[in-house]
Amino acid sequence: MTLQFSAMVLAILILSAVQGCSVPDSSATATPSGPVLAVHYESAPLIPVTIAGEQYQFLLDTGASITVIDRRLASRFKALGLSELPLAYQADFANVASVSGQVSSDQLGFVQPVPLSVGSVTIDDSDLWGTMDFELFSQSIGTRIDGVLGIDTIRRFNWVFDNEQHQISASLRAPSAAGFERCIGYEDSYNRSPAIYLTHGESSVRMYLDTGADQSYVDRAFIDFMADKQALLGAGASPRKGADASGMQAASEHILTDLHFDERPLGQLRVSENGNDKYALGLDFVNRFKRFAIIPGRMMICYDAGSLARQLPPFLRNIAVRFDGQHLQIYYNDEQALISYGLKNGDLIERVNGVAYRPLEIDKVRELLNISKPGSLKMRVIREGKALDIAI
Repeated sequence: MTLQFSAMVLAILILSAVQGCSVPDSSATATPSGPVLAVHYESAPLIPVTIAGEQYQFLLDTGASITVIDRRLASRFKALGLSELPLAYQADFANVASVSGQVSSDQLGFVQPVPLSVGSVTIDDSDLWGTMDFELFSQSIGTRIDGVLGIDTIRRFNWVFDNEQHQISASLRAPSAAGFERCIGYEDSYNRSPAIYLTHGESSVRMYLDTGADQSYVDRAFIDFMADKQALLGAGASPRKGADASGMQAASEHILTDLHFDERPLGQLRVSENGNDKYALGLDFVNRFKRFAIIPGRMMICYDAGSLARQLPPFLRNIAVRFDGQHLQIYYNDEQALISYGLKNGDLIERVNGVAYRPLEIDKVRELLNISKPGSLKMRVIREGKALDIAI
């Protein structure tokens, strides 16, 4: 699980879990033809779920092997120790890793699942849920999240991301491939996210699909490969401060070029670097499509798209922002690096270029702070109760 506060990456744990088996009910009604859930989203794919009559906000995360709830909710459920898990999972969960490394038993717990509803559909046969502290991830997304909906639950539905309407829908009936411009198969297996391939010339790289990450990530070895192919933009990496399930981490970002998906050029692709052989495409990839459908029963991705190629603006600064529960706030920065901008960690952001942005628009604020040309950025911040106007 990795998160960067200037350009957030949420790569949830590579956990191991499968769902319990159930016997089909011969008296069941026909599969609903329409969506069982349709919700608006702005940046992070947030899904309402219902547990014990209460509604919670979960992140739709194909990068998570199981559903994980926030630790602050864990007392409402029966705790499970590692030795109490089904034998099939005990070895898998004895060593759990995030993108940056191992996760300790203090950071990851388990509880006995209870029925969970997504829209009009109730799931009551999951084998286990994880528990973690999601405070850092709430800070990065711009709203409190209560958990993540993992691939164990995601596989039960067909999902369509409509990026023109900013809507995510879930259905039990698979949409017809005829309704999309193009469909391709993907690879899938136990303890894995859906996998597709990017190509560079005659070479290819398998990339998992991680909707819990807003930015793609690759191993350092691939960065070196692309550098050898002169397909790395710029002279070096951009440093970023980040956090994952193991705590705050130093991170680096690169812009890759000359990659293709389904024979379509991607132009430039910004990626975060890791040293643990983790490769995934995040929401920055999904958002290039007009519509993007995940159809687990067919192991198929369908999409509508114009051009997938993007030219990415360079980062001119590295100013990190978090959601503090009510406001957007300058935070997690090196104090010396902020001096030249007239900012301090703890400054509350009231307006950027005259606009009062909502917490859920945190990504827009990050982009403005880090790519605006010198002299074009005007901010009003609140510091120790006093309003300050700052020009950068």
